[in-house]
Amino acid sequence: MYLAYMMHASIDAILPRLDGVTRIITQRENSSLGAQFSQAGNQLFDLQQSLQPYLVYLLRNQDQTLYAAQTNLAGCENRLGAALREQQGAPKVLKNIVPDFKGRRVRKPASTTNPAPASGAPPSTRK
Repeated sequence: MYLAYMMHASIDAILPRLDGVTRIITQRENSSLGAQFSQAGNQLFDLQQSLQPYLVYLLRNQDQTLYAAQTNLAGCENRLGAALREQQGAPKVLKNIVPDFKGRRVRKPASTTNPAPASGAPPSTRK
């Protein structure tokens, strides 16, 4: 699908440039060589037109697949929610407690080589 889209977009970019080259060759060289470029441009345009319905089909198919997956997921969520509500019953109020942590905190010891404040005043103590 990606390659089909990129080919379609590339042809859109090539056709105007090929038309310009065709006009320049027809004016400066000979008209038979310009006609060959014009024929190649027409074939490229026909290829783009035949590629477009295929690309539309691929994109539409992907959109439908994505929509079906989203619908199935929503249905599963609804059924799961209903089953869990019936299974659990009424909600219970939990007691608010302070958690008891197992283990200890390890702090690095304060460095004794910290310089004294520049003002010479003792550090303030908070209580």
